[in-house]
Amino acid sequence: MKNGKILREISTHKAVVNGDKIDIILTGFVWEDSEGKIEMADQYQFSIPLEDADDLIPLFDGLAENNRSNVAEFMQAIDGK
Repeated sequence: MKNGKILREISTHKAVVNGDKIDIILTGFVWEDSEGKIEMADQYQFSIPLEDADDLIPLFDGLAENNRSNVAEFMQAIDGK
């Protein structure tokens, strides 16, 4: 597989081919409002062997579920519940 190829991606993470491994990257962001700007670059989290690419499906399903849970907690917090 070609280096740099994104194999799987959700809003917060991506899996990128890097030689004989797959790097799991926390996706960066830019947030800008009237109070200023916050930026975070992509951050390396960990790697798995390229031959374990099938493990990306359950791994990313878990990350997506964690994201949903975090958003739900955040929404409850800002609603004062």
